[in-house]
Amino acid sequence: MPTKIEAKTRELCQTLIEQPEMISIRKRIDAFLANDAARGQYETVTSKGQALHEKQAKSQTLEGAEIADFETHRDALLQNSVARGFLDAQEELHEIQH
Repeated sequence: MPTKIEAKTRELCQTLIEQPEMISIRKRIDAFLANDAARGQYETVTSKGQALHEKQAKSQTLEGAEIADFETHRDALLQNSVARGFLDAQEELHEIQH
């Protein structure tokens, strides 16, 4: 049997997820998760970005070609409306948390 605090916490959470902003965010996240191409693009950009970051952290020289490759993939990702919606949703969630 839930305590009064647990019941009120659930009520608050339900109220939050029923807000129009949260419904919009959830729809964009769901659309992204259902889109293999957008997820693949995102994973590629994330992987390439991480590799560049690791090289930079080790004070290794970043090659122009690898930077250009990352930027090409990033630009393509940002042009994908499903991926862009997901990135915007992430940003909105981050703003809500702070």
